[in-house]
Amino acid sequence: MIRLLGLLVVSLLWLGVIASPVLVSSILGVAVFQMVEFSFGLVMLFFITPGILIGVLWAEKVRRGVGLIAFWGRLVGHPEIDGSR
Repeated sequence: MIRLLGLLVVSLLWLGVIASPVLVSSILGVAVFQMVEFSFGLVMLFFITPGILIGVLWAEKVRRGVGLIAFWGRLVGHPEIDGSR
């Protein structure tokens, strides 16, 4: 049971790393759609696919390198974010 919970936590952290490039590419896709007025689905597919690929590669690099829990710990525990000095 604990192993399953740990796998769930690591999976959610992995998806969290992927979410950043996907969000950025989605915003770019919407901006381009507003300018081009082409098919929304094709524009989003064109922009989200590289975002997903970059996100997966980045998440795997983090997982194999530092580790997902240590990576998120560094992000969340930064002194400028949590207010400690």
